[in-house]
Amino acid sequence: MSMQQVPDATLPGWEGPFYPTLTAQLVEAMDARPEAERNRTALERVARRIDGFLSCTRLTSADGYGWFWALEFQVKGSSRVLVALPWSQDWDQRDGTQLDRSPAVYTRRATSDQVASVLTSLIRVMPAAS
Repeated sequence: MSMQQVPDATLPGWEGPFYPTLTAQLVEAMDARPEAERNRTALERVARRIDGFLSCTRLTSADGYGWFWALEFQVKGSSRVLVALPWSQDWDQRDGTQLDRSPAVYTRRATSDQVASVLTSLIRVMPAAS
């Protein structure tokens, strides 16, 4: 079910999931990374290059899906953006990517512009962080 958007993938205490159009570019940036650079250490190295990075954790959404990693960013004051990254186990790559489903975005009092800023920053630093 590669790149499927799952509206029931909610997280307690967060608004979302949201699937902004920039997630498609994030997928391209993730797919461009060598397989050896798709682990927690590598993802944290990428995320630390972005102002406001708080954590890299594993989460399970209300639909029972255990996300590969979730990157949390503080964007302004107490506002937060969480980018949940799926596992890459769609071996048939039915949508041209190995990701199980689309990355999802969750927020706490963050605006769509703040979400776009975080996603754009991730896309920009993803290939360069190896």
